[in-house]
Amino acid sequence: MDGFVAHLASAPPRVLAITATHYQLVASLWLAQRVRAEVPHIKIVLGGYLGSLDTCRDLLDRNPALDTTAFGAGDDVTADFV
Repeated sequence: MDGFVAHLASAPPRVLAITATHYQLVASLWLAQRVRAEVPHIKIVLGGYLGSLDTCRDLLDRNPALDTTAFGAGDDVTADFV
């Protein structure tokens, strides 16, 4: 994971989109926090089937590393966000 974060820091994209299910949520939030610490200006989107829209709102409220969340396929949301 350190190599991935270092790669992002060396040539940062404007947006990092992370797709997760509830099984991957902890690792995805950890990744978002690590990337935010190393590349503070990158926009981070977390999406996937995370339970409900309320869960997405709660994740956004409780995780300052995230800029937005998307429930389900985030193609439309991510395009609007970029």
